[in-house]
Amino acid sequence: MRKKREKIDILICASIPQTPTGMYNNLFCTAKALEKFGYSYRLLFNSSFENKFKPVILKYLSPYIICIKIIVLLLKGYKINFIEIHEPSAYFYCLMRAIFRFLPKCIVRSHGVEELFFNIQSRYYNFSIQTRILQKLRNFFNKLAFKLSDLNVVNNSNDRNFIKERYKVNHNIISTISIPTVDTNKNACLDKPKVLFVGTFFGRREKGFCLLKEIIPLTLKQNNEILFIFAGVGLDGAIEISKRLSEFRDHIAIIERYNSYTDLVNYVEEFNILLCPSFYESLSLAVLEGMALKLAVICSENCFGIKDLAIPNEEVIFIDPSDVNGYVDKIIWLAKDAEKRKEIANRGYELIRRHTWEKALQEYSMYLKTGLFINRGQHTTAIKLSKNKIWKN
Repeated sequence: MRKKREKIDILICASIPQTPTGMYNNLFCTAKALEKFGYSYRLLFNSSFENKFKPVILKYLSPYIICIKIIVLLLKGYKINFIEIHEPSAYFYCLMRAIFRFLPKCIVRSHGVEELFFNIQSRYYNFSIQTRILQKLRNFFNKLAFKLSDLNVVNNSNDRNFIKERYKVNHNIISTISIPTVDTNKNACLDKPKVLFVGTFFGRREKGFCLLKEIIPLTLKQNNEILFIFAGVGLDGAIEISKRLSEFRDHIAIIERYNSYTDLVNYVEEFNILLCPSFYESLSLAVLEGMALKLAVICSENCFGIKDLAIPNEEVIFIDPSDVNGYVDKIIWLAKDAEKRKEIANRGYELIRRHTWEKALQEYSMYLKTGLFINRGQHTTAIKLSKNKIWKN
């Protein structure tokens, strides 16, 4: 008897390790939310064999590896309705889909448009000619993916507008994430200010560690009771922090790693301010988690997804990413004014509490229901049809 083919509503593909990191958590949580809405899913990340490749090599091989793995699943008899692929690895399958229209529809998901990301980084760093040439090649392939895809999914309006204006592509929608809130009234009112920095900055220039090396000493000059806590920085990050900031060891604590958001919750009463000085963040899971933990958030204006959600200086404090003194002033201000710190923390918390998965995935889930989208003015929105649905839940 022939085995019944397994149906997968959405196959989510990315060239990342199967370990709890920011992107993995983002995709995994999104998939679990879609499952609650009635969609079946499967995650397709790096195998142990792929992880043996050097990252720079895997970066250029991943489009072909992912396409091969998709074809293998189809040949095994899996019935797949939609395939979502992370931007840097998407172009080859998009090209195959453009040639062979019987292949499942392709959704390109971007956690930050690479060309835009590189352009912003270039304002602060002088990249080599070789790096710029290789990036231009990647930009060409990513542009091809955005143009050939059936749908592009981004985290914020800034990225959507960039794709529309730069690549002349209109089939773009926004999809964010929802974070479960933790109801606590203690952390925002701690007498001793404790500033949290979350993220694996080692080897990632966009995270703004170079700014922290200036922010920390300037802040401690004005208030030496402040404690800076680095969480989830990894072993390399912990070693680097210990070396570069050794003179401030009495004012620094390190949580090398935590396995999940639930683990971070266990430390919630140890912090009351979250600092995110990144030069670029498409959404910033760390900032969402900080607000969900009822922390007062100070973050870069280049956290574009957060700017779409939050009211400046009421729910989140935004700073020009290159303004070191701006960060210092706001840290000192919140350190002194516990009531203001609590007010901003509570408002940010309420914002995240209201930002449910229904809101975060509204446009995306509508597209999955219909397989269609329509361009309305400057925005591309998925539409729900009462008849002739492509497929039913």
